[in-house]
Amino acid sequence: MRRKRIINIPDTFIQSENNNIIRKSFKFELITPMFGGDAKSWQLDLEKPVRGQAVKGQLRFWWRTMQNKTDPKQLLHNENKLWGGKVADNKRLKSNVSLSISDYIINRNKDIILATMANEYAVDDSVMPTYVLFPITKKVKDGEQIYLIKKFYFTLNISYPQENELEILNTLKLWTLFGGIGARTRRGTGSIFCEELLEGLNNEDDIYKFLNLISNKANGGENKEKKQLDYPRISNMKFYAANEPPNSKKGLASIWKNLLESYGKYRQDREPGKVPGRSYWPEPDAIRSMTDIYKKHIPSHPDGKWFPRTAFGLPMQIKYKDNCDPGNKKEINIVPDINSGERYPSPVIIKVIKLNNDSILKCVLILNQIFPDKLKFEVSKKGYTIDKSMLPFHSGYKTTKIMRIGHELKGKSIYDNLAEHLKLKELK
Repeated sequence: MRRKRIINIPDTFIQSENNNIIRKSFKFELITPMFGGDAKSWQLDLEKPVRGQAVKGQLRFWWRTMQNKTDPKQLLHNENKLWGGKVADNKRLKSNVSLSISDYIINRNKDIILATMANEYAVDDSVMPTYVLFPITKKVKDGEQIYLIKKFYFTLNISYPQENELEILNTLKLWTLFGGIGARTRRGTGSIFCEELLEGLNNEDDIYKFLNLISNKANGGENKEKKQLDYPRISNMKFYAANEPPNSKKGLASIWKNLLESYGKYRQDREPGKVPGRSYWPEPDAIRSMTDIYKKHIPSHPDGKWFPRTAFGLPMQIKYKDNCDPGNKKEINIVPDINSGERYPSPVIIKVIKLNNDSILKCVLILNQIFPDKLKFEVSKKGYTIDKSMLPFHSGYKTTKIMRIGHELKGKSIYDNLAEHLKLKELK
């Protein structure tokens, strides 16, 4: 039997009415440069830089930070019921949240930049700070075309059940404030702005109150729950911020770039006057002591065997410049032990936020997540264990450790020390 051909296909389809489904559209602006985010690592679709699947992944993450489930199976079940995925009896539920991206506005001649090498060692940092560009350095050096986008606009169209409206809107607000699009969003790349979603959030105090509000809802009332869980949460987070005045002469992207450069100097704090200079942090000497491999640099850091920078995320990489040091000029990767998974994603979110009154907020959000109970690394095929006494948050570390030579903790926490360096104030 010959099949009929459909000659005229309508331009739009009218969806069936469902009073229980809410449909909204939000207009977004990219406010800090982005890269990566396509299906292929570090690549971009220059026509449609935002992938709906990637946005949904970000929304799932920020939805999860509002939860307080101690049972991981129950957490996953609740997540999949809303966002889609496998539930009991291996059944797969379709997501109750649908989204699409439309209305791109991109100035291809002005705002799309091809990454190039500034010298033999580093990618040009005129658009993004070197600290966030290091993952693409080898690719750019080898001639791979990787693009950066400085600015563009898009619309997020989303539908969801009416009964889930509050948690969806709160998720969208969290994503707008602390998430983003593309790669390395925890360091502020691909930050976004949406006027409608940020309505009523006019300063750092408003944002802190919002964070506490959703934290209290997760805990079923007053925020007294101090317990740490295996997934990052807003509950009992730490929030540090400083406000740039409205109409600041500094551009937002410039403020973010300066903030990240300051963070990069903090992470790589070294003895001045030498290139590259001996690290002020204890980890290099700790590895020398544990492996008993040293000739030129005898371990001398007063903190001994201690690894505070692992608090900023794992794996952590250390590479010595001399053959006589551990690793023989190869990277040494510090990772969680086998029982804790291979990664500990950084709980530190560094952002520059644009508010509706045109002021700019520099901030650090520390999500609340339990730290692995043991770490490990390997040198010359021999494994080494970083036990409890060497972990960044062991008992008494605030009063017994120096951390950075010349920049002592003085009773503060590791994260307080970072905020002090970035000139941010904790909100309480």
